[in-house]
Amino acid sequence: SALAGYNAMIQSYNSIHRPSKALQILERIKQENLSLDEPISISLIQACSHIGLLSTCQRVIQFIPPHLCT
Repeated sequence: SALAGYNAMIQSYNSIHRPSKALQILERIKQENLSLDEPISISLIQACSHIGLLSTCQRVIQFIPPHLCT
């Protein structure tokens, strides 16, 4: 699936300490109107933890489905 490919890209960027590149993938996901699943949400949260910018992390969290945040 497209999300699996995007998740692999995000994880790759996270592993080489490029969280801003990882978060750019979210923009592509949004453009394709895809809904985030649990694995990709976790990868995005990991990118947020590396980037350390609260405003950026808050924008990312807005796109995670509520049922994954409970």
